[in-house]
Amino acid sequence: MSSFYATNKEVKKLSAKLDLLNTKLDSAAEGDLRVQLSGTLPVIYISRLEDRPSATEVEIGQFVILTDEELSTWVSNGVNWVEVL
Repeated sequence: MSSFYATNKEVKKLSAKLDLLNTKLDSAAEGDLRVQLSGTLPVIYISRLEDRPSATEVEIGQFVILTDEELSTWVSNGVNWVEVL
């Protein structure tokens, strides 16, 4: 097994880089982190509740939004529509 010995100069250089990395990590954790999402939510907009398809006919996670004043929303669990409160 070989040994590695670092000089004081190399240790100071690595220490400075670690300090810089820690500073960047600290500032990123305190500030806004950027996230990019892709894809879409499966949404069906309806004007009457009676227009909603059967929950068994759509994929699990399908949203239905009633275009009323409250934008009432339901999601399919594959069997029933569950109102999102």
